Amino acid sequence: MAKAMSENAVIKNEIILAKGEGEYQEVRHIILEGSNKAIGKALGDIAREAYGVLDLFPYADAIYAKAHMEYIRDNDPSLLERMKGVAQSYAVGENELAYNTSMLNYALGGKACSAVFFPPSHTVNGHPMISRNTEFYTATFSEFVGLEPVPGTPGLFSQNYVMELYPDDGYPSMVAGSLDLLSGLCDGMNTEGLSVSYLADNNVLTIATTDPTRPVGLMDQQLARLLLETCATVDEAKVTILKNKFFMLFDGSHLMVADASGRSFIAELSEKDFTIHFIDNDRAPQIMTNHSVWEYPDTTTFPEVPTDARYDSFNRYRVLDDYIRGHEGKFSREDMRYVLSLVYANTNDSSEGAAHDLPCRILWPILYDCHDRSFTMKFYLKDGEEEAITGGPEPIFSETMEFKLQS
Repeated sequence: MAKAMSENAVIKNEIILAKGEGEYQEVRHIILEGSNKAIGKALGDIAREAYGVLDLFPYADAIYAKAHMEYIRDNDPSLLERMKGVAQSYAVGENELAYNTSMLNYALGGKACSAVFFPPSHTVNGHPMISRNTEFYTATFSEFVGLEPVPGTPGLFSQNYVMELYPDDGYPSMVAGSLDLLSGLCDGMNTEGLSVSYLADNNVLTIATTDPTRPVGLMDQQLARLLLETCATVDEAKVTILKNKFFMLFDGSHLMVADASGRSFIAELSEKDFTIHFIDNDRAPQIMTNHSVWEYPDTTTFPEVPTDARYDSFNRYRVLDDYIRGHEGKFSREDMRYVLSLVYANTNDSSEGAAHDLPCRILWPILYDCHDRSFTMKFYLKDGEEEAITGGPEPIFSETMEFKLQS
């Protein structure tokens, strides 16, 4: 890895998957190195020039800005430095109390998805692995909330990225993300082998805020980034989660965190009393879809749902659980990819928060290796022929790509 010169943090900023005719998404590969302020400045520049992010969210009042800035200063100094870089990119004073420089949103929306963690004792290669689907509606935000589409507006999750950060302060990390260039983490891992998967949690949707102008503490995705940049083990991650205030923007969420030793946990917030719940894997495969696991710890506790509702969170969990329980021997990479293919989104659906039925699709399946510090991914391009079993379209993907963190 070449050292970034001066304040130019950009090592790479390239579209590695262009959006072809009739295809849904493009993917950009971004590699940044240097001070956190220089990284923030680079992300602000990319947000303006490549994603058309011309405006930052305002604060509702200077008192919210002051409290937010002081909280980040005390709890996430790396983010504070990046915010200074964003302010520089947008020609905003570092102590400006009008605009929130901690987010660079270029689209809005939630994340459905499914994920399974496989500890090393259960894998053929002896590596801790995570197989995960990122899925959402292939529609614009206007369509998602029930309004007429605005011509020229990109679809949700149609401009995605794989980003590697090598800051002077904090663990280097690699994430796959969308929607927010500064904090839009879906999947991530760091050089210590700690990994974080961020999924929607439908059971806490009621406590998510739709108002980005009154932030209190860290946004949930900012908390996920903080884990990657400061934690090496699941115990360190738990302490960091408990020490911080965080809020959910637009969508409920929960996190799966795993480390190189083979331990993992799911972190969830109770909408009843706002307590944090940790569900440990006990070194067994761990499943997460889009309902709170602490409230529904196994399939015997699930509510009754229509069996033909393929994309229902409880039904997806059952499919994954049945396959894992029925599998003989250790899991190969092909097994780990296959089990998530059983629950690909390929239907018209509204269960993940859409105003009405919209096409819901698998956007990328990802397999990450906490030992090798690598991602293996492919990206949804368009619909293929109708599948006989599901009645939905078979997804057509890009070629498989591999990304690896540099030591």
